[in-house]
Amino acid sequence: MAFILIPIMAVVAYLLGSLSAAIIVSRYFGMDDPRTYGSGNPGASNMLRSGNKKAAALTLVGDALKGLIAVLLAKCLQSMFDLGDGIVAIAAIAAVVGHMWPLFFHFKGGKGVATALGVMLGMSFWTAAWAVAIWLFVATKFKKSSLAALIAAACAPFISFVVQGHHPKLSWALFLVAILVLYRHKENIQRLRSGNELHIGEAARPLKDGKVQTADEVVVDKAIEDELASIKEEIEKAEEFVETSVKDNVELMVEKTKENVEQITTKAKETVEQAVEQTVQKAKETAKQVKETAQDVAQEAVENVKTDIDKAIHKHDTEVAQTAESAPAEASESAPKVETETAPVAAEDSAPKLSVEIKTTRGRKKK
Repeated sequence: MAFILIPIMAVVAYLLGSLSAAIIVSRYFGMDDPRTYGSGNPGASNMLRSGNKKAAALTLVGDALKGLIAVLLAKCLQSMFDLGDGIVAIAAIAAVVGHMWPLFFHFKGGKGVATALGVMLGMSFWTAAWAVAIWLFVATKFKKSSLAALIAAACAPFISFVVQGHHPKLSWALFLVAILVLYRHKENIQRLRSGNELHIGEAARPLKDGKVQTADEVVVDKAIEDELASIKEEIEKAEEFVETSVKDNVELMVEKTKENVEQITTKAKETVEQAVEQTVQKAKETAKQVKETAQDVAQEAVENVKTDIDKAIHKHDTEVAQTAESAPAEASESAPKVETETAPVAAEDSAPKLSVEIKTTRGRKKK
């Protein structure tokens, strides 16, 4: 029965391991494929470099869970069919292999650290606890996830031999898993030796020509970012200065314009007042002149009228006098001799009457 169940369990464990949590979580959150940035590894550490801590945590849990499930299924079959530790050891190795070379993602997987943790947890809680403690110590001290994983993976088999010495097959399985983990970290080992390995949580950038991002590139990128940030800050300060200067100049120009407008308005008002005053003065003088001229014309007209009246009266008096003088002579010539004595009397009687009428006429004209 074992020769049937062990291959089946190996296939199931491999398929479980082929479910790359990093790629699945990235697609769920709409993120870039973790194999295209940072270290290029579809694992929790590289997911953390994306800046999404929630995605990194889900990746860690998902990768560890598939190793744990594979081992627990193998243990169930072991207890059901009274099998040895071989089925559990095969399932553990198959799950880690599936994670490293996944069938569903073109055999481009991760480095197996989280899946190995799940396998150890399924085999022995204390083995997993000691491995996690070692990883945390190294990671905290050196800030290198790969270095912590290498040391923890190398120590795990020996811890297992100590903790569960009565299950040597499981310890040997962990020994093989540790070798696989070390093999998958060969590029990390080279970068560690050259001092170019990325720190935990460093911001990732897209891979260039398929090459993994190194610490030197991160330093350069950080220097560029700092320089860009400095330039941006200077630009913001310059913009602020220009804005303040423009604002101050505009306010100053507005104040000067107001002052100029007030001055112009005052001068215009004064000019208008002067012009109005001069116009009124000229109008008064003109009116006075017109009045005086009219008075002179009227007086002259009155005098002319008086002169004309006097002339007319004088002329009339002259005519009347001449008529009065010529009237007795004509009467004497035309009257008969018998009446010579009475004619003068009649003339004398009529002369006073004419003089009275002339005087009366003069008095009315004068009035």
